Amino acid sequence: MLEELKLSNFRIFDNEVVIRFRPITVLIGKNNAGKSSIIKFLLMLNQSIDSSDAFLEASGPAVDLGDLYDLKHKKFSKRKKPSKKDLNFSLKVKSPPSYGDGLGLYISKLEDDEAIKPTHESVHFETGAKIAYRKTLGGRGTSVMKAWVDDQKILSLDMKIDENSRFLDFSRGSKDTRDESVYKLLAEQACRNFLSDQIKSIQHISPLTAELSTAFQKKAKATHSNDFGQRTLHLLHELVSQQAKRSRYDFIQEYLENVINVSNISFEKARNLLFCYATNSNTGCTTNIADFGFGVSQCLPFFVQGAMMKRYATLIVEQPEAQVHPTAQLELGSFFAKLWTQQKVYSIIETHSDNILLRLRTLIALGEEHGGLVPDDVSVAFFDFRDGQAVVRNLSIDENGGMEDGLPLEFFGANIGEGLRLGAAKYQRGADDEE
Repeated sequence: MLEELKLSNFRIFDNEVVIRFRPITVLIGKNNAGKSSIIKFLLMLNQSIDSSDAFLEASGPAVDLGDLYDLKHKKFSKRKKPSKKDLNFSLKVKSPPSYGDGLGLYISKLEDDEAIKPTHESVHFETGAKIAYRKTLGGRGTSVMKAWVDDQKILSLDMKIDENSRFLDFSRGSKDTRDESVYKLLAEQACRNFLSDQIKSIQHISPLTAELSTAFQKKAKATHSNDFGQRTLHLLHELVSQQAKRSRYDFIQEYLENVINVSNISFEKARNLLFCYATNSNTGCTTNIADFGFGVSQCLPFFVQGAMMKRYATLIVEQPEAQVHPTAQLELGSFFAKLWTQQKVYSIIETHSDNILLRLRTLIALGEEHGGLVPDDVSVAFFDFRDGQAVVRNLSIDENGGMEDGLPLEFFGANIGEGLRLGAAKYQRGADDEE
């Protein structure tokens, strides 16, 4: 699970910001305050793992950010030049119950040598870098990779970044590892593999999803990316038609009906094309799924993508509430909750919907024993500005569903203020009529 990201001198962020991740992480805040920048940074790491061109691949299949040099924070004051020349980041990841034999052997060896105490309840990994922004070759700097058992550091690697360096590849590190023990070499590889797997597991659904097509070719090679919902009908066909994946379709049936009023999905073949049909739960009418409203095109991609994902993978969804009725937005909160409790898939949700957050708070108040959540399942990152700087506050939800650090009234309290103004306006109109 992604655990924490520290980031500075990247796009809107000048000073360091810290994002705390939990199984369900909600990104809220004002427009242009940096929510999308965090998502784009994670997608850049995702596509950098397999890059053969640069340490950080700014333009690739997951996200296109132009040149790395252009991502440097730019102050808007003409009197004040940028104070920092380096991009700095640190990403921490927490291991799920199994962290691999290579690392397990190394930990056992350290315990036998009494180098650490045998209290390992959790293993944490970290990778980070400090990169000088340059217009040529993607910058130079240093990178690190670390591992802890609880709070005991067991691994620490560093390397110098040059034009030949690649993300998470420490084989050309600053230290010659030929004399290292086999246990440590296996642990280093396990550490790299785990970080790589967690970052590569990230799937992203854009807020700008494409309209669903009327028909598609079953055997046609679908694009690898599903950011804009390009593969949704292909994946949905797998869920419906393959018995081994039928339980995954059963998982999303409730939300298809409660959120977008869709039921009884079926596929029919005509020549070399497949047509997807569904029933409108309100009217009972069955029609091609492309004839439904925009809400279906908006929600179906992340419903299907979430159901298809492996355990302990991460789904990023931007503005899932777009084109969805406010009451149905509450059910979106339940979907992300069950995506974690039933499917063990993590989610990062960028939203402007107070209803999604309200449902998550309600589920925490209900408690795990009643099918709900526990406080540690959810973290809320509030993006704001202070003294002209983009800042992030990580807010917690207590066991009663309350925001321990205080939910910003100016963000989700706008409807309350507007209601008060409405009442005052009606009172004033009544007073004017009496006169």
